[in-house]
Amino acid sequence: MELYYRKIGAGEPLIILHGLFGSGMNWNTLANFFGQRYEVYLVDQRNHGKSPHDAIFNYEVMAADAAQFIADHNIDSASIIGHSMGGKTAIQLALSYPLLVNKLVAVDMGIKEQPVQDATLQEGLLSLDFDTILTRKAADKAMEPYIPDWGTRQFILQNIHWVEDKKLGWRMNVKAIIENIDEIGREIVVRNPYQGEALFVKGAASNYIVSQDIPALLKAFPRAKVEEIPNAGHWVHADNPTHFGAVVMRFLEGNG
Repeated sequence: MELYYRKIGAGEPLIILHGLFGSGMNWNTLANFFGQRYEVYLVDQRNHGKSPHDAIFNYEVMAADAAQFIADHNIDSASIIGHSMGGKTAIQLALSYPLLVNKLVAVDMGIKEQPVQDATLQEGLLSLDFDTILTRKAADKAMEPYIPDWGTRQFILQNIHWVEDKKLGWRMNVKAIIENIDEIGREIVVRNPYQGEALFVKGAASNYIVSQDIPALLKAFPRAKVEEIPNAGHWVHADNPTHFGAVVMRFLEGNG
């Protein structure tokens, strides 16, 4: 699958993988920061953003997509940053294709099962009737009962685009994502540890990685470090971008 991407900066390759319902554009600000030292690839994963849609949606195929992306761009190996779903894709990539990954950064995501439990949000995604919803304002109003938080709602609604003149629709593949939502929450099976350098970055206010998870992470990634970012929840890179960016840059540069 040929994934959509944008490239920022110059230097050694750095690939960033977004989370569920997101796209590469969510990382614009930090991509500009990392782009001062690296050639940053902001990739839309399958069924998201401007990348192709497919009924198959799991970490094995998303890791294979990333591996193919690396090969297609004649990259020997790249450092990978992945957040949430993108973090698990990056983890699966490192475990399945270790020679392609220079350094791994998994943002607020480990290897354990982490079910996607927001059934109300999923109901909201399926409820929008774009035959009757003709404006973004109308879509926002229709989604408000399902997603009361304004910021979360705007994040989801950025996936709406004009599919044709005066006709809105989802850019992401809502059907495939929801039909495979259990795949997104499942545990990553570790057959052979990844021997490269790895950094697991957690938000201090998030419970996606807790102290009990760390022994399993270190068994799967024996050279891993775990860093906690203050004043941040699951959206670590958005909640505290300055601290997050500094921690990740030190790790990538070999100073952390």
